[in-house]
Amino acid sequence: AAFNQTPQGNDPWRQYGDIINQKPLPEALQQLANAPAQYREGLYQQLAGKTAQSGNFEQARQIINENVRSPQNRNQALRNLDQQIFGYYLGKGQFAEARAVLARASAKRDRLRMSFALAGYLMSKDKKDEALELLDEVSQQVAPRPADQEQLDEYFNLLQAYQRVAPQKVFPLLDPILEQFNEMCVAAEKLNGFAGNFFREGEFLAQGHSLTAFTQRFAQIIPALALEDFAQAKTTVAKAQRPEVRVLLHLAISQRILNGETRKGRSAERGTTPQPARPVPVITPAIRRP
Repeated sequence: AAFNQTPQGNDPWRQYGDIINQKPLPEALQQLANAPAQYREGLYQQLAGKTAQSGNFEQARQIINENVRSPQNRNQALRNLDQQIFGYYLGKGQFAEARAVLARASAKRDRLRMSFALAGYLMSKDKKDEALELLDEVSQQVAPRPADQEQLDEYFNLLQAYQRVAPQKVFPLLDPILEQFNEMCVAAEKLNGFAGNFFREGEFLAQGHSLTAFTQRFAQIIPALALEDFAQAKTTVAKAQRPEVRVLLHLAISQRILNGETRKGRSAERGTTPQPARPVPVITPAIRRP
């Protein structure tokens, strides 16, 4: 929790951290008023976090609003508090309350993070229809063509969430991102050596550059989909223009299937139900383009 993350060897943090952790709330508030100015706002945020742990959310919000003077710090503290409240409700299985917190989140990043967490939790409780409804709502907030790393992460997180809930929805969403990746590979050939090292002697490198963010996520998502629809997964892989990427993905699919069959066989011997295999990271050397 945030209130335990105090710098070691810093007397004011230790002193007032003990007050936050050990004193009743009214006494802690009174003593924090005497803390050095440069520590005061951070200490109040820690006290708000501790207060929220017990479910006293309005009191925690009041502590932040009344004592964190910097607008930027106050806004961030309130966002952190909402995420803490969301986690509190989620942990107790109070989905309606968790969705209410999600609905009032003003920052897109927070809404998406909460949505993916809630969808995963709903799936763990066999509430597939509710999880799918939530992801369909989220899909309207995710940029259809990512323009930066943050949007790319959001897009792939949506794909991975759908992959657990409704795998067939993922294939159509993979096509545009694969097309964008192909375009970026063409651009990377021209930028090679100037804006990164993407190729060595005409060979696409499997790691060590910005396009790795694409290939690594493809190598997680597509093999998992192959367990559901092998033919469609192969069709998707064929849309990657770089032969090196196609080889990487075919190897990832083979390893995922082999790993899944091995787990299935072991579970059958023990008479247990196999759990889904974890994605197998695949790193292959660059392959010379024919």
